[in-house]
Amino acid sequence: LDSLVRVKKPVLSRLRVHPEYGYIIIKPISFKPDSVWVEGPKIVLDTMLFISTSDTLITDLRKNKIAKVSIESEYTVSPKTVEFQVEIGQLTEREITIPIAGFYQKAIISDSLIFLPDSLSLTLSLPIELYDTPLREIIDFKIQSDMDSLRINNKSAVSIIPKSELIEIVKINPDSVEVFEFE
Repeated sequence: LDSLVRVKKPVLSRLRVHPEYGYIIIKPISFKPDSVWVEGPKIVLDTMLFISTSDTLITDLRKNKIAKVSIESEYTVSPKTVEFQVEIGQLTEREITIPIAGFYQKAIISDSLIFLPDSLSLTLSLPIELYDTPLREIIDFKIQSDMDSLRINNKSAVSIIPKSELIEIVKINPDSVEVFEFE
């Protein structure tokens, strides 16, 4: 028989949280405590990496939630429940007009460029808390081009990458720009 031991193991979430349409989880789900004591055979607990919560579905959240969830284990666990916290934020859309010349990567081509159109329209879906955040803090914006593609059709692709998984690009218009060099 293997000896019994008592060890602390981190809590792994089996919560499935689905906010109501128009809302988003704005921070990872947190647990208090974030680890629990488990008592069982040493040979088993030495290989156990974590202890899971019960499989729980939470739907239609519109506001933050703090509640308890049980720990599932065939071994003795203390405590048997942990508190979890889910932070929810409401989504909104932000429409922005961006002047293209200010973002163009000039390393490939000279400074004598004309862009058609000279700006683009961008619609973002983001938490209300980020609405007034300066644009350069929430997205990376680039016009990607190389000399070969410009020689063929004078077009450059527009690349917009959110700096946070909480931000979603809804629409970019246009998705490419024409670039002309003048002397």
